Amino acid sequence: MIDYTLLIGISGIVFILVGFIISEFTKIDKDTLSYNLINVVGAFLLSYYAYILVSWPFFILNGIWTIAAIVRIVQIIQKS
Repeated sequence: MIDYTLLIGISGIVFILVGFIISEFTKIDKDTLSYNLINVVGAFLLSYYAYILVSWPFFILNGIWTIAAIVRIVQIIQKS
């Protein structure tokens, strides 16, 4: 049987780590829509996962990460 809660958590980790690895080892511009969408998706999935597990510190951390990435996406869209 598939544990969908765990699958959500692992998916969130993959998105966040892909974004981190891209930012650390490539010359990607962090002000791109695609980079920030990776962060939004990953942070949102991890926020949801933390909420399900009732892990409030982890929920707050990833909730703030999600909001910050959304704000950055709005700024990028407004600039273009």
